[in-house]
Amino acid sequence: MARPCTVCAHEEREAIDSCLVGGVPYRTISKRHEGVSPSSLSRHRAHVTAAIIPLGSGTETGTRADGGTLLAQLRGLYSRVEGILSRAEADGRPSTALAAIKEARAILETVARVTGELDERPVTNVINLHTDEEFVAVQRRLLAALAPYPQARIAAAEALAAPEAG
Repeated sequence: MARPCTVCAHEEREAIDSCLVGGVPYRTISKRHEGVSPSSLSRHRAHVTAAIIPLGSGTETGTRADGGTLLAQLRGLYSRVEGILSRAEADGRPSTALAAIKEARAILETVARVTGELDERPVTNVINLHTDEEFVAVQRRLLAALAPYPQARIAAAEALAAPEAG
């Protein structure tokens, strides 16, 4: 039987959920809240995601066990922004309409962060040049071109094999 989610059972769950929605890095949240690891936060994110239902829908199928305060706030804000946008467009007030669009975008970004559709964490790609086919081919061509110059070929081979300093 699977263990219960440690974050769901945590006494500071609401604060942790707010941090997740706000895009706070897992390590930072883990340091702030005792007994919460980055890996447990990663698993718990699915529970937070499940709390967000499509904005503008009247269903309550995704409400959280704790009353859905986050959901209620997001839905309420989005609904108000939609009303302001509709009135501004109808009254011919483009600056107010643009401001409402900006707020709607911010709400949608928050939802996207929570659902994982928008992940702003930095990505590090590691490429091992010694196994990269293009690099190996260039290395072979370079060393073949230096065949008539043995000293240059040896120096190039050593430079290619040496780890980069500094």
